[in-house]
Amino acid sequence: MAEQKTGENNKIRITLNIQGMQIPMNISRENEVQFREAAKIVNDRIGDFATRYPEMVDKNPLYLYAMVLIERTVIAIDLKERNDTAPFLDVLGGLASEIEEVLKEKPIEEK
Repeated sequence: MAEQKTGENNKIRITLNIQGMQIPMNISRENEVQFREAAKIVNDRIGDFATRYPEMVDKNPLYLYAMVLIERTVIAIDLKERNDTAPFLDVLGGLASEIEEVLKEKPIEEK
């Protein structure tokens, strides 16, 4: 897995091995660990699916790649939906405005 610098300071060129295919990529240096981990996960999951569905290997190995792609995309969508805080922030903003209005109308009396 050779590493070469590209034209930009924070970009590097790496080569990932996916099931024997050498995939050259230009990535941000800070993302190298994630890309290498992603390649490992993809290889592991393809291996898992190949073991579980050996008929797919014989029929068309691309099915295994598609299965991994679909599985990982669903995981990414789930994570995106869980981390979408905008609706909650909108509700909280509305509640804060309502609380401010009530406090303006009826100040809290100190004891």
